[in-house]
Amino acid sequence: MRILLTLMLVSVALDGYAKTVPLIHKPLQWRPTSELASGTTDMDATTIRFETFQDVRNDKEKVGENLEDDPPKPVTTTDDVGSFVSSHMGQLFDRAGLKTVDSDAAVTIKGEVRQFFARETSTYNSQVEVRLTLVDRDGNTAPTGSRTTTRSCPTPSSTP
Repeated sequence: MRILLTLMLVSVALDGYAKTVPLIHKPLQWRPTSELASGTTDMDATTIRFETFQDVRNDKEKVGENLEDDPPKPVTTTDDVGSFVSSHMGQLFDRAGLKTVDSDAAVTIKGEVRQFFARETSTYNSQVEVRLTLVDRDGNTAPTGSRTTTRSCPTPSSTP
């Protein structure tokens, strides 16, 4: 009887521990929720190169938290967030009809990832902030700025 009671207590303790295991070292996944609008612009013939963005966040591994359980579970990655953001921005530009190249571009886009974080409840609430710098062939920079984007979308488990 004592052995059965001990096994039950250990089982309950392990079950409680399993629910609080952090989501560590998860690979980043690209799941766009929208597309850039394509259309004819003066930029259609301009070649654009994306330099690998720098990740300037204080905690480079932390990319989110899951708040569905108590206590919340941190989400971390060992992926290069700067590279992830710049490569997928390049893909979005390609799909929008802009010409991206790997070298000898008329314009180079450099960036700093300042914020990259998602909170999961019944929806994903994510926030991304990137500061961009545009550089022409001669090394001249255009005025820079940063853009913070906040998106919410249903989690895969909450969609039919």
